[in-house]
Order: sequence, then C-alpha cells, then structure tokens
Amino acid sequence: MELHATEPYDFEQSLRTLSGFDPCADERVCSDEDVVVGGFAEERPFLATVREGRDTTTLDATVEWIEESGDDRVVADWLGAFLSLSDDLEPLYAAAADDPPFRRVLDTLDGYHQVRFPTPFEAACWAALARGTPTDVVREQRRELVTSVGRVVERPPPDYDGSDVAADGGSTHTDSLFLFPTPRLLLTGAPVVERLFPEHKARTLVATAEAFATSALSTLDTPELLDRLESIWGFDAWAAEYVAVHGFGRTDRPPLHDPGLRAAVEELYGLPEASDDHLERLGERYGRCSGYWAHYLTTWAARRDEAPTL
Repeated sequence: MELHATEPYDFEQSLRTLSGFDPCADERVCSDEDVVVGGFAEERPFLATVREGRDTTTLDATVEWIEESGDDRVVADWLGAFLSLSDDLEPLYAAAADDPPFRRVLDTLDGYHQVRFPTPFEAACWAALARGTPTDVVREQRRELVTSVGRVVERPPPDYDGSDVAADGGSTHTDSLFLFPTPRLLLTGAPVVERLFPEHKARTLVATAEAFATSALSTLDTPELLDRLESIWGFDAWAAEYVAVHGFGRTDRPPLHDPGLRAAVEELYGLPEASDDHLERLGERYGRCSGYWAHYLTTWAARRDEAPTL
C-alpha cells in the first residue's frame, strides 16, 4: 500500500533516526533502503516493511499479518503517526529565515519528520520505567515486559538465501522483532507485571495501561493531555511532557523539562545557561512549531557526534 508524506520529506532522514533510536531498537530491522517494524493493529499482530515509493513524498508499505488478517488501513494510520508523515514543516522552515544559527540545523535535517515511539502507550511505559533508572536497565526491563505480555516474532533477514537450515526445518538465521503490548494485553498480564517489576514501577505500568484503555487521550488538546498524563499514578511533569512529545507528537511548545534541549540551545546560540525564558523567547518566532524547533535541536545534537550507521 502507498503512504503519503507532507512536503518536505526525506525518508533517509527517518531511516537514520530509526537506526539510532535506542528505546525501540529491537522492534525493527533497518537496512539502507527500508525498515521492518512490528506492532498491533486493533489487537492483531503485524509486521510492516516500509521503503521509499515512486517519489520523495510517497512510501511503499507491505503488511504481513502474523495470525488473523486485519485492516491494512489501520496499519497505514499506525505508520503515519509513527513517522509523523502528515506534519507540515513549511512554517518551521519559513520562520528559520530570521534565525541564522538554526539554519545550520536545517541544513543537517532537511526533510526530517519526527520519528516517535511506535505508539503513545509505549512511550508512556518507557517513561514509567525510566525514572531514576539507567538506560541500559530500562531497555532490559522493556524487553522483559514484551517477552512476558507482548509478542516476539522470528523472521529470516531480508537478504537470507535459505542456507543453514536447522534440524527442525527452520532457519538458523532469524531476526527477532519485539511487538510491544497494547494496554489490554498489559492489563490482562497485570499479575505477571507485578511479579516482574518493583512495586512502584509495576503500579505505574498498570495505572498507565488503565489510563490508555479508558481514555481517548489523543483527542485532548495539549494542556489537557499534559494534565491527564501527569494525573497517572507515578507520573510527574517530566513524564507527561515526554509522552506528549515522543508518543503523541505534540510539538506546539518547547519541552521545558528536557535537559538535552537546554544543552543544545546553549551550544547553538552561545548561551552560558538556557533558562525557561530563553527557551520560550527563542521558540516564540516558531509559534505552534516551537516544539518542532526544539525537536530539531535535540536531534541535531544527538546526531552531531554519532558514527554513521547507514
């Protein structure tokens, strides 16, 4: 099926981010030309292979249903949100004409649309696990959550030639793709979650699943969404803001609780210390794209020193 992106769009920018986006690295397989991702669409597990289409604003997506077939259109919406295909960057780029330092960032990220967590619920669970915990530990806890109440799908890599067959007839060369559980799956497996994790984290995960299962969070405007997320047991202002940005793609304001943004602003604009006032004043020219301005800054900073991965 064909997916459409709002100009300007560069799929290679998405691939580069996907190749280095640690929280969800085991949910996808990236190559120079495509990415394979997995998830649930209306509770049905699927894999989707996405590659550039007939022009720069189209993508081709092939859906593989793991069990019972579902609605490909639901997967199209899932992928569109994940890759932020409908985001309009023109106002951001136009406003940057009066911001010479930020033009350097645009030169690096031209055509980049935000890559979110595959679902807002997964972003929320990451935030629930991440508080006061080293990233490598959070990744391992997330894997435990997926293997316990989600789904792991084994498949041959795209370039597999059929050699090295195992004794049972299967391939000895497989990619493992982790399909993060839906709120319903996590709630069904709540007793397992409570055994796996410390009490505070388990309670926060279950409360998060309850909130996502019972509330149409995506319909809320940003202030209401932040308030509702912060009301989840175990959440704070940082977690609410993190999920709003990285799960729901809310980019209408700079994330004031992101220390990485402050460091990037200090470097790019030559500030000794970036205050809330600096963030709001510098982002003001970008209006409802001020959160995108912030996201470009943190993405630019994250890429600056990384080794090429593609």
